[in-house]
Amino acid sequence: MASQVLRIFIYEIQKQLKISAGKNISDDVKVGAISFIQRFGSALNLHIHYHCVVMDGIFCEVAEGLLQFHEVDDLSVDDSDAVQTRVRINLTATELLDKLAAFIPPPRRQSRRCFFQHLRL
Repeated sequence: MASQVLRIFIYEIQKQLKISAGKNISDDVKVGAISFIQRFGSALNLHIHYHCVVMDGIFCEVAEGLLQFHEVDDLSVDDSDAVQTRVRINLTATELLDKLAAFIPPPRRQSRRCFFQHLRL
């Protein structure tokens, strides 16, 4: 179940990056991401959450086997909100949200963190 949620999340990030990249981007795009599911908190309590590093752009195939990277510079909190909304819609539609309710801890103070952190390596 946790891996299904992660797949939906990464798919929606890829979709938002494609939207944000705009201009003549083919439908067959790929996102560069590394992620893993952490199941426990520091006190060994059940606390399912995800750690993800996502590139700030998308890869498109320009020729057979040749990929081109399109950087997306202007990601915003609105982009993050759009991803979050679509993930919630998908989780509700697939009934995963109801199944996850038992594992979701009570909400703490909310912070507006952007899913997209600009990293340059």
